[in-house]
Amino acid sequence: MRYVFPFLWIVIYVLLYLHESKAVHMPGIKEEESGTRTEYALRAFVKAGILFLGWYVHLPLFIVYVLILCGYGMTFRSIRTRNKMDLFFWGNFFSICFTAVHLICLAVISMVTGYMLRDVYLNHMTFLLSMVMTLLILNLAHILWKRQAFVEWITLLTSDEKRFNQLVSFEWYAVGYLLFDSISCVFVLPYFLLSVFLIGSCILLMIQFILFLVHTYRIIEKAHYEAEYYRLEEERADHVKRQMSLQKLAYIDSLTGAFTRRYAMEMLESMQKDRLDVTVAYIDVNGLKMVNDTLGHPEGDQYLKIIANSLNESLNKSDILARVGGDEFLIVSNSTEKDALESMLSKVNERLKDMGREGYRPSFSYGTVSASHHEPFDLDALLRESDRRMYDYKMQFKKGVI
Repeated sequence: MRYVFPFLWIVIYVLLYLHESKAVHMPGIKEEESGTRTEYALRAFVKAGILFLGWYVHLPLFIVYVLILCGYGMTFRSIRTRNKMDLFFWGNFFSICFTAVHLICLAVISMVTGYMLRDVYLNHMTFLLSMVMTLLILNLAHILWKRQAFVEWITLLTSDEKRFNQLVSFEWYAVGYLLFDSISCVFVLPYFLLSVFLIGSCILLMIQFILFLVHTYRIIEKAHYEAEYYRLEEERADHVKRQMSLQKLAYIDSLTGAFTRRYAMEMLESMQKDRLDVTVAYIDVNGLKMVNDTLGHPEGDQYLKIIANSLNESLNKSDILARVGGDEFLIVSNSTEKDALESMLSKVNERLKDMGREGYRPSFSYGTVSASHHEPFDLDALLRESDRRMYDYKMQFKKGVI
């Protein structure tokens, strides 16, 4: 028998070492900074010393549990966690598990042997047996902790600072609850009723603790999903803005505010496919090269803006103006009223005479062509014809006929 006790203490030390090496690999703790094997061995030796000292000098059990709590605090204080709340959370978490499981083991042994709880604690053999049972259960429980789902669960649980602080506060309550329960082991009381009470009390506390964890987790999870939803909504809004910005770059000319050649061609192709009436006016700005060469490109840009603005102000709401080249524009109208469009262009040219600056007078040449919906039109032929008529207009303009 004299060899059994040292052997059981060695078993307890080995189990404490294994428990120590697993305890420091929790979420929020950097694995590379969790300690060396020598540190594991040292911390396990300290806890084994606490247990041996508590039994040897017959310290009240609740004082032994307080010392064990300090031992877990030493464990997590010696490694780097994200913050102090992580230190409190894991220290309390393992203390609660150790204390609750040990009290249950003491109560079970008391019920099986018929000893008082106080005698179970003070008896060397039953005390060692309770410790072996406790540490075996805690080491087996670590199989669940190694699962990825548990890691993700704890990571999310500790992500909300406000809820996490409440969780740590509840842990302090649980620690105090268990310490109060352990005081009963000091007195000589009916072993069976006390054991049943102690088992039920510890199990009830563990259920409360688990329910509190689950409830807190669900609150944080819901908040996490809401935050994720709003983040995705913001990303979607940014994506829509970027799309609109890209669409604007693709369809709107940044200098004049007119539509781009791409937009005009897409609209003409759609009108051709749907067999709609169409009138196009091909426009070429007069004298832009001279303005650029004599007054500079900024003034040339202003020259284009004056003409584009004047044309846009005179168009019908259903007509569009597109810039299809450096000094070329295209008007697309969903009608066959070519004469009305030519009259409007002539009036714009007249108004432009009064908008000139020193050194130039804005004007443009144009050619218009219409196609009825009664007969399908060739888009390329339509544009070539309007371009040809614009060229004829420009020749007459240069000769002074217009």
